[in-house]
Amino acid sequence: MIRLQISPAFSGLLQANRLGSYAEIMQTAAGEQVEDNPQRDVRRLRFDGQTLYLKRTRSEKTSSAFESYARGRLAHSKPVKEMLQFRYLQDRGFDVAEVVACGEELRLCIPQRGFIITAEVAGDDLAQVYLGADESSRTRILGQFGALLGRLHDQGFYGSTRLKDIIYARLPDASSRLTLIDRETRNPYPKR
Repeated sequence: MIRLQISPAFSGLLQANRLGSYAEIMQTAAGEQVEDNPQRDVRRLRFDGQTLYLKRTRSEKTSSAFESYARGRLAHSKPVKEMLQFRYLQDRGFDVAEVVACGEELRLCIPQRGFIITAEVAGDDLAQVYLGADESSRTRILGQFGALLGRLHDQGFYGSTRLKDIIYARLPDASSRLTLIDRETRNPYPKR
């Protein structure tokens, strides 16, 4: 069984670039390879002035599916869990990467592999901003990071959050915005 979700705002763009189906997305060699290892690959796709990131898992652990079912939840691939967490976070007012499309393949209700495509977020990797900052700016950045972690915890999200999982954007009013771009997790649901 295939589960596939494509944002209507991006459907035309994906179809025009032969990425309108689960099979096309899982088989594409389009774009530039950013990461490649036995478990997954990540590609940067550029279409009509837009940059997207495609993350695909090559296999999923059967034990993860059993763990989900034991908790009374549907089993999902890592990319679908990431998409679910983005949705929960966005519903609670967090800035997150926009999900363009997401899908997974199941056999006998056990996820086999999957993908997520997200739109590029304008700004800079917070880890790089931190490394290039002076001491005063580093203190401010750590304060913002700590406040973000506090908000996540207040809402029941306790998964690890690294500086490199956040995009830092300077706003016109001299404030800044922290946007979460990578939310891989075993449990995408808030804990209460």
